[in-house]
Amino acid sequence: CMRVLLCFFWEESMLKKVTGYFSKGELLLWAASALLIVIAFAAFDRENCLTLTASLIGVTSLFFNAKGHPAGQTLMILFSLLYGIISYTFSYYGELFTSLGMTMSMAAFEVNDLYGFGNWKRMQKRQAV
Repeated sequence: CMRVLLCFFWEESMLKKVTGYFSKGELLLWAASALLIVIAFAAFDRENCLTLTASLIGVTSLFFNAKGHPAGQTLMILFSLLYGIISYTFSYYGELFTSLGMTMSMAAFEVNDLYGFGNWKRMQKRQAV
């Protein structure tokens, strides 16, 4: 479980892009948040890697969203799916509907809007030439 997460978050090319995008203070805050999540997981749960994965994806998506990066919305969709699965396994149906019905759908609309905006800007450049 931890090996998969470390491979995902510490891939060299991805790490270079992220460190250039975030300030050192923001990276430190993200690392502290992720460390606290891992410590809480090690202290209390230790079994359900899905909750650890969802928590780390959730905190990462918040940092990307705070900077206005489109990857944040994509991570939010993934987080909402994982949180929906966790809510369903614990029979928290209200949380399930809130996560999938509201959070994921709004993030999906945002990703769609960003994709459309990007295509519109590219077409605008082509027409200007």
